[in-house]
Amino acid sequence: MKAKRWLIPIAGLFILLAIWSAVVHIFSLPTYLVPAPQLVLEEFLSAPYDFAGHAAWTLAEALAGFSIALVVGLLGGCLLFRVKTLWSIALPWASALQAIPIVAIAPLFVIWCGSGIVSKIAMSAIISFFPILTAVLNGFSEVDRNQQMLFNVYKVNYLRTLRHLLLPSAIPTIVLGTKISAGLATVGAIVAEMTGADKGLGYLLLNATYRLETPRLFVAIILSGIIGWSAYTLPGILRVIFPKYWESLRRGVTA
Repeated sequence: MKAKRWLIPIAGLFILLAIWSAVVHIFSLPTYLVPAPQLVLEEFLSAPYDFAGHAAWTLAEALAGFSIALVVGLLGGCLLFRVKTLWSIALPWASALQAIPIVAIAPLFVIWCGSGIVSKIAMSAIISFFPILTAVLNGFSEVDRNQQMLFNVYKVNYLRTLRHLLLPSAIPTIVLGTKISAGLATVGAIVAEMTGADKGLGYLLLNATYRLETPRLFVAIILSGIIGWSAYTLPGILRVIFPKYWESLRRGVTA
């Protein structure tokens, strides 16, 4: 079964590449519109370390932004769930900020934080913060009411309630939020790079577009997709690698 889970995506990838190549050749599409897969591969192999360096830079920005969003989102969710009045005040504003297109606020972060790595990390953190906050609040809200009442009857303090009830029960919802958030962190870093940078996948995308270097553009797009997919699947991978820790966390045993 485990081998089948990997074989199906790989087979799907080869089918997609075959269709892509066939369409290019059948319709004689020019390279500046849609390059053949082999041309994209040749472009990557012409400077693999250069492309890998840009991808690594974007990944570092996304990971830094996601880490900040994870910590602030978890702490913020715990605080808002504890103080219901603060929750009712903050949540509408958070929803309104989340609805603002990222391309509209990216230039502001460049003005405020400069064109260096700080603005990229800040943008990545902002866009990935809201899914985590929402997941924490939703996860806590779905915890069994009878169990919460039992903790209240025994006058268990909030920190111990978090450790032994709220966080363990909300883990599936929180993990789903982190999967979405991790992918969005990559998007935030790339969009921020497109507003002003000298390295990263966003920089590659922008320059390749201006110069009509479509094979180079496809390489940057594919690398962006790989990073986003890796970020989305990371929580699931950690669950497979550390199954005992996962189960102990689900039961509220770990600190």
